[in-house]
Amino acid sequence: MPLVAAYAPVTSDDATEEQPINPKVLPAPGFVVKTFSMVDSQKWFLNCCAHDIVDRPLANGSQEQVDDEYLDSWCLSNVQVPLHVCSKRTTVDHAGEASIAIDVVFNPALTKRATAAKAKNATAFQEHMRTLALSHTEKEYGVRLDRKAGRVIRAQYKGGRGDGSLPIPIPELVAMEREQMLRA
Repeated sequence: MPLVAAYAPVTSDDATEEQPINPKVLPAPGFVVKTFSMVDSQKWFLNCCAHDIVDRPLANGSQEQVDDEYLDSWCLSNVQVPLHVCSKRTTVDHAGEASIAIDVVFNPALTKRATAAKAKNATAFQEHMRTLALSHTEKEYGVRLDRKAGRVIRAQYKGGRGDGSLPIPIPELVAMEREQMLRA
């Protein structure tokens, strides 16, 4: 799914006016892993989304980026998968209960394969990415998540703008964009 082609309006928490968002700072939705904290049973949504700022997987040994042919033939075996775990945020689920949402950003080549309806390896890509998202989120936030309950749900994105399904900007890209504007 390509990034939005134009600036999208958004209302910030501290302003009542809509402010434009540069589409270059938005991740593309992919799929969502729903799980729970092992400590307090709070619901967590891990948005496995995409942005081309994240590199393609790297072949073990050579450390070169693998191409589409490799991914189609070998899936994610014998590669290192770069990803970025974004800031966590509080949101509400469909029942109005407080939950946590986090964007785990992968290269678009992976989310494309994980979400393709008729791709032969879509389930394998989703499972591998789900495992990576869970382990990296645990490491980043020092939380124990229920891996057995962690499952892919029928959603592309949770805890975002609007009705919750619109991605929020990647904070690090927004900061870089602001820094560039200040220099100009």
